[in-house]
Amino acid sequence: MAAAIRKYKGEASVAQVHAMDDLPFEKLVQLFIQARSKDYEALTREAKKLISRNKREPGELARLRRRFQEITAIDFFNSPLRGRVEALLESADSVGQSKSIPESARKFKRQYGSGGIAVFDSEGNRVGDVKVDAHPESFQLETNGPRIFVNLPHSQKVLVIDRNKSAVVASWTTDDAQANFPTALDETDGRLFIICRKPAGLLVLDTTSGSMVAKLPTVGDSDDLFYDQRRKRLYSSDGEGKVIVYQQQDADHYSQIAEIETVKGARTSLFVPQLSRLFMAVRQEGGNTAAIRVYEATD
Repeated sequence: MAAAIRKYKGEASVAQVHAMDDLPFEKLVQLFIQARSKDYEALTREAKKLISRNKREPGELARLRRRFQEITAIDFFNSPLRGRVEALLESADSVGQSKSIPESARKFKRQYGSGGIAVFDSEGNRVGDVKVDAHPESFQLETNGPRIFVNLPHSQKVLVIDRNKSAVVASWTTDDAQANFPTALDETDGRLFIICRKPAGLLVLDTTSGSMVAKLPTVGDSDDLFYDQRRKRLYSSDGEGKVIVYQQQDADHYSQIAEIETVKGARTSLFVPQLSRLFMAVRQEGGNTAAIRVYEATD
């Protein structure tokens, strides 16, 4: 069925569901990685064939990139083959062109216990560093601009880094709020969302000036935060066993619309906008087995 749909230039994916009850968490992760590795291996073979033909084929490359995006959207545990395939696709894109690495191919990674952001190219080579004055936590990259917004919880501030210059260009404080860990970005409206743990609160900053435009209460021990562009919502998962949902009325006004009970200690999550799903890792505790819980975002 999927092959027939693709033949007529449609997009289709086939999913096989395995029972997951009573599986140890490590085994569950292994099964996810094995499944995605098979997908990446098939894509690797196709990318190598494309490169071996030594000519630019934009249509075929676009198809492979779409397939890569489909796989990464469900690669919840970061298969080790992901980076290799991404590098191959970049190589395929450079066939017949200069070998210089475009800015968009650079990767940024938290680095150093004392504080810094390391820059890697698509081949995995370290090509630069940006020193900061404390250990960085969550950061967000603009897609239509050169900035990176970096949380420094031990300094109670947010740094703005220009990734073209590899330099810090602004520094914004979180005032009396401490332990600013998770972040999310609404690039369209120019809003950066930050959750602080002490005291627990959601801060909304203007990405032009760094000024705080809104502040809402939340629960403590928040670990992940996601912005749902389609529904104008924020999803926050925390160790107290809750997912908090906020609605954005406009760029400066927000309200809490839901508080969903999960499992105490389950704070690591991933929102996949293409699927309208929030995936939450639940660790083994007491009589409860490890699991991946899936929550659906509805309109």
